[in-house]
Amino acid sequence: MKRLAQGAWNNIGFVCVALVLIYCVVHAFDPPRLNWGDSMSDYNVMTSGRNFQKYGFLHLRLTPLLLDPAFTRSFEPVFVYTHYPQLPDLMNGVLRTAFRMDSLVQFRFVAMAFSFCSLFFIYQLLDFYWGRQTAQMALALWVVNPLWIQHADYLHHAPYGAFFGFGSVYFLVRALRAERRGLLLASGVFLFFTVLSSYDYWFFAPLLLAMATLAHYRRLTDGALIRTLAFLAAFAIAGLLFKIATNAWGLGGIQAWLHDIRFQFAERGTDKITRTSYGRGVLPTAMGRIERFFTLLLIPIAMFWAALPVARRRWQTSFVAAASALPNPWWLVAAAFPFLYLFVEIWVAQYYPGLLVLPFYAVACAAFVALLLAMGRSARLVGAVLFAALLFNSVYENARFKKAFFDPETIRTMGAQLDSVAGPGQQLLINHVFDAAYRYYFNRNTVAVVLFPPRVSNIALASFADGQQHPRSAGPDGAIFVQHKHIRDELYDKGYYYILGRAGLWEWWGNPEKHREVVDQLIFERDSTIMAYVSQMGRKLYDAPDYAIWRVLPAAADSMGNHAP
Repeated sequence: MKRLAQGAWNNIGFVCVALVLIYCVVHAFDPPRLNWGDSMSDYNVMTSGRNFQKYGFLHLRLTPLLLDPAFTRSFEPVFVYTHYPQLPDLMNGVLRTAFRMDSLVQFRFVAMAFSFCSLFFIYQLLDFYWGRQTAQMALALWVVNPLWIQHADYLHHAPYGAFFGFGSVYFLVRALRAERRGLLLASGVFLFFTVLSSYDYWFFAPLLLAMATLAHYRRLTDGALIRTLAFLAAFAIAGLLFKIATNAWGLGGIQAWLHDIRFQFAERGTDKITRTSYGRGVLPTAMGRIERFFTLLLIPIAMFWAALPVARRRWQTSFVAAASALPNPWWLVAAAFPFLYLFVEIWVAQYYPGLLVLPFYAVACAAFVALLLAMGRSARLVGAVLFAALLFNSVYENARFKKAFFDPETIRTMGAQLDSVAGPGQQLLINHVFDAAYRYYFNRNTVAVVLFPPRVSNIALASFADGQQHPRSAGPDGAIFVQHKHIRDELYDKGYYYILGRAGLWEWWGNPEKHREVVDQLIFERDSTIMAYVSQMGRKLYDAPDYAIWRVLPAAADSMGNHAP
């Protein structure tokens, strides 16, 4: 028994990978999700892939389209999706076309394959630079972390970015150590696909490659260093040119592309488009995410590694000497910093950029614990307790997360009912934010009335029920409104952003679980106001346990819309 326990401890990273793999396989059969990871992007990828299969890759100019072209209007250019590298969307189209896949479960298993295969590269790199014990503990902290688990079967960029990004660094390190040109070529090819996978890694992967190359050659002026980086840069530039060319092709020319790129930067890097003061949300969001996903223990550990260069010069203790012999984990923060600095809006609004901080969290904590375990008995006890606390926090956060699903039977019945009361492609009014799911399952765009402040929700309903003002959503009989009845659970987590972020409630958004009761009350009051107006302005067409479909009548809407509450 003792040998078994010792073996498990010596291979704690592999044990955690096996356990998480079982967890992910079991949950790959979940119904369509509404609040786990980034489900909106999952539906966007599947919509794009289905369009590629239906209309052809070249016909769509290798550019994702987030709504069936049969229902896309000329004034909806936002659905020509140039906002992200298109490898995940193209892959979904290939899986459908070449392998006849069409189910969400199948696509989840493909994503999981990329995520778990990326762990091979990650572990090898951890072992190269920090040694086996640290690598095992870092791997354990990495895979058990809620951010990683929530994105392990994510259909969008994270599995591809991690696989190709860390794979590129792995092959480079192998090439530098073995001096094999073929491995350097593999690194370049992986870098090309990294650029096509994720904007996050446009900074992160090249900086890691540069750091690994510099660590090997030691001198910036070394000719071999310059040749190596120039060789890899050619693949990165090729990926950029492919992305630029397909964007310009998909949008209809260079001028349209230039307009789009200016808009994208304004939308993702400033407050001009969203008109939300993200600067005020930086600190509370960052602290909330650290507390929730990494624990506040990360802060003193990060401070230790930041202060290490000063401590090394002032104190010559065995602990400081052992820490100084390791690559400082803050280099991983340096690689993540440019993206996080330039695109504050993205990481404040989204969870997935936190994956760029995950390597620092895992390595900094594991390396610190390994240092303690190498010291005396008291230090070893502190290290063991610290490692257990870090693991427990991740397990606890995963266990208490309450998933919400889009029931397949609801999708089937609702789809038939919507087709019976709404015209082809007619826009729907909704009390939630699951527009991507509606585009995939019902081929319909939506208007999220829940985003309007309650004091003007009646005016919004009246406007979108007026066929002259909004012909896309309303006909002579008015508009169709879909009510989800469990909105507090279905909006939980990422869906909160659209309400809490716009209201500047950053502390609640940073860690919504900590403020769950008051956030639930806020959502309840907003939804109740909307439904009070809907019940006065329309009539119920269908009623089911999880949803109801209403028709908002134009005459009633007009009389209500003239009076703000």
